[in-house]
Amino acid sequence: MMTVDPASVGFSASRLRRIDDAVARWVDSERLAGAITLVARHGHVVHRQAYGMAEIETGRPMQRDTIVRIYSMSKPITAVTALTLYDEGLYQLDDPLAECIPSFADAPAAIKSDTGWDLVPQAKPLTIRHLFTHTSGIMYPSEDDTPAAAAYRQAFAQYRDSDLTLEAFTQILGSLPLAFQPGTDWRYGWSIDVLGRLVEVLTGQPFDVAMKERVLEPLGMVDTDFWVPPEKAGRLAAVYGPVEEGPQPERQRREARPQGLRVIEPSAGSPYLCERALKSGGGGLVSTIDDYYRFAQMLLNKGTYMGQRILGRKTVELMASNHLPAAMLPFNDWPTCAGHGFGLGVRVLLDVAQSGRLGSEGAYGWDGAASTYFWVDPKEDLTAIILPQHMPCTGFPVAQDVAVAVYQALED
Repeated sequence: MMTVDPASVGFSASRLRRIDDAVARWVDSERLAGAITLVARHGHVVHRQAYGMAEIETGRPMQRDTIVRIYSMSKPITAVTALTLYDEGLYQLDDPLAECIPSFADAPAAIKSDTGWDLVPQAKPLTIRHLFTHTSGIMYPSEDDTPAAAAYRQAFAQYRDSDLTLEAFTQILGSLPLAFQPGTDWRYGWSIDVLGRLVEVLTGQPFDVAMKERVLEPLGMVDTDFWVPPEKAGRLAAVYGPVEEGPQPERQRREARPQGLRVIEPSAGSPYLCERALKSGGGGLVSTIDDYYRFAQMLLNKGTYMGQRILGRKTVELMASNHLPAAMLPFNDWPTCAGHGFGLGVRVLLDVAQSGRLGSEGAYGWDGAASTYFWVDPKEDLTAIILPQHMPCTGFPVAQDVAVAVYQALED
């Protein structure tokens, strides 16, 4: 996987080096420990660079083979795994989920009324499409003052230190209220984890085995897994955050942010060093820059990479299409999602001007809790990835800085 002259695929080499400047400003000011970046166009890698430290305390630098927690960047991989079964005709998007996972048949929906909240039967069945698009009503635990949020807090308090199987985990989720009627709103949550359980039901295999056989192994993603085995433990990066705890303001200039970092999760003793029963398709994978590039390039190639077809061309197009009705847009208030719709496991750029960022209509991708981010831009035939290990990701715009540096370097 060699890099080529940027000019050969329409980039200005000198302007592309602004990626180095963009990341270095964060690292040199002690607001980011390190990161790895990659840019490819027309099937050729034009930029791949590691910056800063994987582990400050031991002086271990970020390297091309550093293993990072990709958290929610696991979701597109899970979506692709599930879509391989769609290609085989094992389900339709609008099939009721309860036909495969019966525990969701009677999950009530929380509805706001004049007197408070009511729990009512599903007006229309929760479908498989709702899982892909986060319109299921399945949520993450929160402090919201709603029946669904209260039920989640109570249900999972007793399992805080437990390692459930995916089957047991989804059984619990199916016993809880939905945050709204399926298909009527967007709420980030454990929908993609339930999609992983659907893969188990339809294949008769453990989810991680099905993912490896259908996606990871054909693509040669040798370092992507739900844990880091002992022989690779020395390659796992630590996770850092601002020295001052608390939420990070959106759109705050870099110079106004506190300098200094603290350890959020060290490499040694990380829970990722032990194999766990719960294989979280929504946030449980680790990976490397080269591995994730193989996945992203497969999507850009409309489902194929190095002679291995993972998805049909039309299936990738369906994945990268907006599935939300106009009335549901904008689907949340995150600045990174302005001007976007949502496809099958990825956000999709619909309006460049409304996004306030450089890009192309139809570009799609997703990010992760440690500020990781990837996107695929079919119009420009490019993909780019940035892998820091910095939490929280909210209000931390290093990925947006890199995206600007990528697009401003295009010459044709």
